[in-house]
Amino acid sequence: MTTPHLWGELPEVNDIRTPKMLLNTQASALQEITKGALTCTVSGPPQGDGLIENHLRLIAPSLGNYSVVLVVVTHEIVSYPCIMYSPYLGTQTRACQNEEEFETVLREFLQDEKTRQLIANLLMQIKAENSIAA
Repeated sequence: MTTPHLWGELPEVNDIRTPKMLLNTQASALQEITKGALTCTVSGPPQGDGLIENHLRLIAPSLGNYSVVLVVVTHEIVSYPCIMYSPYLGTQTRACQNEEEFETVLREFLQDEKTRQLIANLLMQIKAENSIAA
């Protein structure tokens, strides 16, 4: 005998993109733009206290997997509001009430001059390593 379904009608899932989804999109974009010279991972430490935390880590595989955490995002099970900061940039925590605010702050972090210089320096090091190996 099958146990009857007691859940009732479950709510529909809306189309909000979670912070992790948006970080993964940017990770994929950087890998594509740099033809794999630079990659990113999106991961977090074990979750606890009802919070979800994700780190966007920039990685240079050909430089011994040199890596830098660019962005940290923390939120409850509900994706927004969330808080984010950049350990690399040394930014203050920023609150994002919705997806639009999240994208705005993420864009600021990713397009910051210090982030852009980091990427340029890593690409120069990769190019130098490749020319030495050739």
